[in-house]
Amino acid sequence: DAVAEIARSCDLVLCLPAGARLHAHAADALRRASAEREDATLLYWDVEIDAPDGPAPLFFTPFDGERLLEQGQGCLAFAIAGGAPLAAADYDSFFHLVLSLTRRARRGGVGHVPCVLCALPPLDPAALTATLRAAAGRRPTLEVCESATPFRLPALRIGRAAAMTTTAILWGDWSDAESQAAREALLRQDGGGVTHILHAEPDAPEFAAAAGAAPEAPERFPIHRDRKSAQSDRLGASSSSAASASWRDDAPALSSRARRLNAAAASCGTDAVLFLGPGVLPGDSRGLAELAGRLAAARVAAAGALLASANGEILSAGLALGPSGERVALWRGWPMAARDPHDDLVVAHEAPSLDLQAMLVDRRRFSEIGGFDARRFPDEGADLDYCLRARKAGYRALFTPHARWIATRSGAGVGESRRRGARADWVARRFRTIWTGYLQDDAMHNPNLGRSAFPREALAIPPRSRVTRWVEAGGHD
Repeated sequence: DAVAEIARSCDLVLCLPAGARLHAHAADALRRASAEREDATLLYWDVEIDAPDGPAPLFFTPFDGERLLEQGQGCLAFAIAGGAPLAAADYDSFFHLVLSLTRRARRGGVGHVPCVLCALPPLDPAALTATLRAAAGRRPTLEVCESATPFRLPALRIGRAAAMTTTAILWGDWSDAESQAAREALLRQDGGGVTHILHAEPDAPEFAAAAGAAPEAPERFPIHRDRKSAQSDRLGASSSSAASASWRDDAPALSSRARRLNAAAASCGTDAVLFLGPGVLPGDSRGLAELAGRLAAARVAAAGALLASANGEILSAGLALGPSGERVALWRGWPMAARDPHDDLVVAHEAPSLDLQAMLVDRRRFSEIGGFDARRFPDEGADLDYCLRARKAGYRALFTPHARWIATRSGAGVGESRRRGARADWVARRFRTIWTGYLQDDAMHNPNLGRSAFPREALAIPPRSRVTRWVEAGGHD
């Protein structure tokens, strides 16, 4: 109660670990940031950590509810705006205090100041992990599965129980042997959520499979027709403009991958839709359950897995929009066992976009957002564009390294990160035209850092705008 009384009488209350040192300009920078919004609740900023070989900077992303749960992002040093609602139960730890504040914050009430404003003493990841485990354990919807292996910060693996049915849609050129392997692997997944499997190609054999009772597999895909717009360019057409027809009859008219996937997804009656690229199989029996648990979190439209080759090389850990509008597969080429310096390959977090090779979407939200934009991105880039539109609509896309899916084909990854050509250049031009504002100010990326296939590996030259980034909080359990 005494702390709450102090908070009500101050403009800002700074919460720092013992031994932390504020930089000379920190107080002024934080006062300016908090004055930008009347509903400001919490501010956090970039830090540097004392180390034997010199200070090591930590550049954070804007508020990320999933990374907050698994790693306590923003809990190392933060400021509470005066008048923020506090209760005695909030003070078990810094982690629990930040969890409580962000859950109660109004829309846009949490701000990230992208500047290094203080130096922290050396951290004890084990002690911090234990504190974070205790805070997360108080959330009834969460299960603390295990402690991960962090680089500098604490790291947990959070699990959620998710009872949802799933249709798997196989797109691309699958062989009969690969299709059968996918069927067997998906039916072995924990939770038994796969009710049926569909091929999204017109000449592929369609089959359904279910554990136990026979599924209600759709034989006809509803194809949206509208003379004023391209067929199946986007989902969400009114029922009066939709017509059901045989998949074999209508598929040839669906000349693009995005249109075929939209039509296939519209035919499903399940809670979720799993898109799988050619030859991609789950790495273990928990892959689908892990994705479903992430999809069950608040305001999540899609969940994506880490995609690797059979020899353990990362093919994609999410997607991003490169500086010239190119579609970049993040961490491509790294070994799966690598420990990246900011734990992107250790903890689940919000991603700029997810890879269509292994992506689970909420079917209703997929329809609400409009599905893939087949007019602008008929084949390449539809996944990246969809995730950007989902974020614009207020939803999140979560990447989890705890779900690892294997591309069984040699060189089967997605990644335009290294491949250039006429099609990739055309897609990049489209992204530069449509998402110009996003390229100039990517809310998911720290402006102090460069934008490449290996995020947060190099400083941005020249630095981009360092204005405070206000984002919606409450995106966690």
